[in-house]
Amino acid sequence: MKKMCIPIETADLIEKRIDNAYLAFYQYGKRDQTFGPFQQPFLHAKANQCLKNNLSIVRKGYPFALDVSVKMYDKLVIGTGGHQAYSSNVGMTLHPLYGVPYVPSPSIKGLLRHVFLHEMCGEALAKVMQEKKDEPQTDEQFVEAVLKNVSAETRQCYVDWFGIGSGTIKETGQQGSLIFLDGVIEGSNVHKDVITPHYVDYYTKFGKNAPTDDQSPNIIQMSSLKKVSVQFSIVMSDALTKEQTKTLQNLIRLAFEEYGIGAKTSIGYGLGKVKFKEKSGATL
Repeated sequence: MKKMCIPIETADLIEKRIDNAYLAFYQYGKRDQTFGPFQQPFLHAKANQCLKNNLSIVRKGYPFALDVSVKMYDKLVIGTGGHQAYSSNVGMTLHPLYGVPYVPSPSIKGLLRHVFLHEMCGEALAKVMQEKKDEPQTDEQFVEAVLKNVSAETRQCYVDWFGIGSGTIKETGQQGSLIFLDGVIEGSNVHKDVITPHYVDYYTKFGKNAPTDDQSPNIIQMSSLKKVSVQFSIVMSDALTKEQTKTLQNLIRLAFEEYGIGAKTSIGYGLGKVKFKEKSGATL
């Protein structure tokens, strides 16, 4: 939709008073095509500081925490599944209240859970993927099958850290002891970027057409963050042992230095150098 009819007074008022970049990016019907997400001041210092302050309050509510800082090597893309209401551009994750780029806690937890299964349950994972590749199953059923083929120590570590749903290994389920807080992005620098899916017919028709070179690539505009750092905390009520802390730190390093977070990790996005912060007070 390139044009829309709204009263000129309303349009002028909206353009002058867009305080929340989330609303501007996802909901605002732009009447000028040059007025786009790349002209928006995404990183409002006060809003970002408010987000940090609120997360700090939550962190202080727990006796133990592991604070992590990740300096991205190059670009970071989070939230490619979102779309703007008035554009075909791929969205990015902005905080719905503060309107600043951030890394949602489920993304961090999901990444570490993924790394745990691949690094500490590798043989069992490969076995289950081979044996059950043609069987429809939920994520919990798949994880249950993997954990049944690992040592009791590894299985218990997974359940203790990440939790398990009811009706799987434990009938009543269990909440994980690790609580992941949102990642705050420092130095947000928004750049224009693209995703270029090849073999459009092959993917849109679910493999019915062959992935041939005569299919034109589909260029989709998107936004990425360049040379930023991500800071987040993992909090818990009970302290980890030294061995558990070392294992968790190794998983975090692997996650961000080798696997990557977000989209386009296969070409180097979402990778960075991990540093564990030394803080006084409630730390491991």
